[in-house]
Amino acid sequence: MIKIAMVLMTVMLLIKCNDTKGQVPDNPIVSLSNVCSVIGGGIDDLQACFDNANPAGFDPLYNDPSGNFLSEFRNYQHIVAPNGWDISTSVFVASNDINLTAQAGIGFSPDGSKVYVQASGTGDMLTWLLNTPWDITSRNLPSVVIGDPTPKSYTYDIHITDSETVFYMGGVGSSVYQHTMTVAGDISASTHIYTFETNPAAPDVYNITGISLSPDEAKMFIKSNDGFIRSYTMSIPGDLSTATRDPNNISFTPSTDGVLAISPDGYHVIYDDAGILKQHTLLTPFDMGTINVPLDKTFNISTIVQPKGSYFRSDGLKYYINSWDNENIYEYDMQ
Repeated sequence: MIKIAMVLMTVMLLIKCNDTKGQVPDNPIVSLSNVCSVIGGGIDDLQACFDNANPAGFDPLYNDPSGNFLSEFRNYQHIVAPNGWDISTSVFVASNDINLTAQAGIGFSPDGSKVYVQASGTGDMLTWLLNTPWDITSRNLPSVVIGDPTPKSYTYDIHITDSETVFYMGGVGSSVYQHTMTVAGDISASTHIYTFETNPAAPDVYNITGISLSPDEAKMFIKSNDGFIRSYTMSIPGDLSTATRDPNNISFTPSTDGVLAISPDGYHVIYDDAGILKQHTLLTPFDMGTINVPLDKTFNISTIVQPKGSYFRSDGLKYYINSWDNENIYEYDMQ
């Protein structure tokens, strides 16, 4: 009898979930909570319930052309399993003067024990060990590695893969430079392998100020001083020679500021616009054509003079921005 009752209860719950098909609740979070969280409460069960409630995806047929319901669902996922990536919860932690004029890109080793910083004017990349992982104030002096990647350029941002064997540079001009490190984490042992021109029809009409890649290196996003964030798909992940431009972009106030980050799951894009960090939800991972408007989150960073490079930790709980003018690296926490 107990087993039969449990089966009947499960069927009733699934029917309740099915009843949401084609409907956009007045209060999506409450509705999703009532309908889906009862089925175990886990993310996998929640996703299954959501897919069952709307198997065709969100489109005008479901009276949700703006994607608001799906955006609320993503937010609800974060309530069930909080994982950071909420720029509005930013809290300043510390700043550290690294005494490097015109610093640009910044990166970290996956364990937080090492920080990479690029000097824009020379193209050199410096590495410091951190005595306390992720604590920028515990920087061990002097720098332990100085790399001299070529071709040289006034570089504005870098992206270093978690394997610490490949890094990408962008700066003055619309080219992206890809390098490999024969010794993981050793910038001095780097080799330039490919230059990708993002705007072959009219090279150098804009400068690349921010660069971010998906964890599998299949997607690359660049921010440029002409006021656009563009994305590219590599048909062979990690092979820049196979990159092609995607059709959609995000626009912002043109500037040389360079903060840009894409969350590892592809649902969040963060960038700076006239002293404000802005965060959007992408309704389909890594697809800027599915951007949710209006903005989901914002945070004011106008006190940072000419923010250039940035690094957002993969768990979305910490990020760093460096300043072109005052030689500081700024550390923030997110919740």
